[in-house]
Amino acid sequence: MIYFICSKPNQQLIIEELIDSIAAGSELRFTDATRGTIFLDKKDISSFQLLTQQLQAEGPFTLTMLQSVNNEKLSNKVLDYQHQLFSGSYRDLNELLIIAMNQQNQEILSEFVSFYNSLPQEHLEFAKELIKNGGNVVKTAASLYFHRNTITNRLQQFENLTNLDLRDANHRLLLRLLDIYIHNVRDAQDN
Repeated sequence: MIYFICSKPNQQLIIEELIDSIAAGSELRFTDATRGTIFLDKKDISSFQLLTQQLQAEGPFTLTMLQSVNNEKLSNKVLDYQHQLFSGSYRDLNELLIIAMNQQNQEILSEFVSFYNSLPQEHLEFAKELIKNGGNVVKTAASLYFHRNTITNRLQQFENLTNLDLRDANHRLLLRLLDIYIHNVRDAQDN
């Protein structure tokens, strides 16, 4: 799932053509004259990175694109933050979490915390165990006393819920960073 902002309003037809040329079969929804979401079947994002770079260099407008999670409020807040800092760029949610942590941007960090806290506890415990085992399904199955097919099913459920694929090290890193921030950094700041 990729959220985007266009620097120039009412460019929907051009954006549709551009997206269709690099991600045929994807679904594109516009929320207003400058914003939208791309729902992808495939995980290859290098074409989107190239698109933002090319538009930045020589296009009639720029697109700020964020690969994000299935949480519209968090995604739009972080996309606005990204657009202020890096207009016309393609970023991953991990990068912006780290930047927000470095800048101590409490508004953005509180959105990340809300997202993390909104996840069902059983999904979080499963994700933490998978992260602890380095994403290894067999080790996670053994430590939770589950069959590995159960772990595979839970991975799919988690991805459907969040748009985070825990088989991807970057997505595991995002959850681990949030867990560290919430249970160590934020707690230390509160004391």
